[in-house]
Amino acid sequence: MPSRTLGPRERPASPRANRPAPAEPARQQATSKLRRAAAKGSGATPAKPVEPSEAFAELRRLLARLAPRLAVVTDEPDLYHLNSRAAGPDGKPLFFAAVRRGKTYVSLHLMPIYTHPELLDGLDAELRRRMQGKSCFNFRAVDALTSRRLAELAERGFDVWKRAGWV
Repeated sequence: MPSRTLGPRERPASPRANRPAPAEPARQQATSKLRRAAAKGSGATPAKPVEPSEAFAELRRLLARLAPRLAVVTDEPDLYHLNSRAAGPDGKPLFFAAVRRGKTYVSLHLMPIYTHPELLDGLDAELRRRMQGKSCFNFRAVDALTSRRLAELAERGFDVWKRAGWV
């Protein structure tokens, strides 16, 4: 018996029609559990979002120590940007460093690390873990030890660029 063709308004039954609804994703389940537990007063509360203002302020202070020897390009509430005073190979000042505040973290960009990767030799595991790409570090909070290590790294980067004649 030949099969007949379906008309424009006729459709075969969807294979999805008889499937059960998908389970709630694990992340939503965990959030729902926390909310229910908090409502019952069990002591479990949802995590508060971290405000990166303090980390931004600390990293801005770190870069501001270098500002007298560099050129401040941008000094805004969520961005602090330094360039070299000397012209680079293309005749323009070189991007040296910046700190930028995002919604949930703060990014520190140090270009000397990109141009001289040997600056990363001996860098501790904690700072390496915070690296994104070749010359960027992301933080939610910055403690005194991390701040000191980053200050040393920025200072070494400045010295390397000074010897290269870029600052």
